[in-house]
Amino acid sequence: MQIIVARTNEHFAAAVMLFKEYASGLGIDLQFQKFDDELQILPTMYGPPTGELWLVQSDEQFVGCTALRQLNKHTCELKRMFIQPDFRRRHLGEQLMNTALSTARTLGYESMKLDSLRRLEPAVQLYLRYGFTEIPPYNYNPEADVVYFEKNLMSS
Repeated sequence: MQIIVARTNEHFAAAVMLFKEYASGLGIDLQFQKFDDELQILPTMYGPPTGELWLVQSDEQFVGCTALRQLNKHTCELKRMFIQPDFRRRHLGEQLMNTALSTARTLGYESMKLDSLRRLEPAVQLYLRYGFTEIPPYNYNPEADVVYFEKNLMSS
């Protein structure tokens, strides 16, 4: 397994498929986040110089992803962390998180935010293990069990 930075059309096409699988697995409609529009602009939304999109590659297939985008000059947001069910429990989420945190620091961000759903307990536990703390909402999400997190990138 390796983590690669999405750069080619093939990479972004794989990301679209993984993002759709992620959304389907949530069982909610992500149109409140303009999800369909997002799928059309992945290279600009999650690309250099202010962001990045990563894919987890196993042999010749892509099995996971996450992305980083700028919220403002000092704050980035982690989005769309997803590992296909057959590849979970292999510490791939940790590898993606380490990559995202390292990149965020390299890009000069001071904090990272994300939102998740409490029912995604393994994801929530991952964020807590990595020192994210619960914060008030920073964006709109109509789901009843939404939870918002932030991590100070300057202290650890």
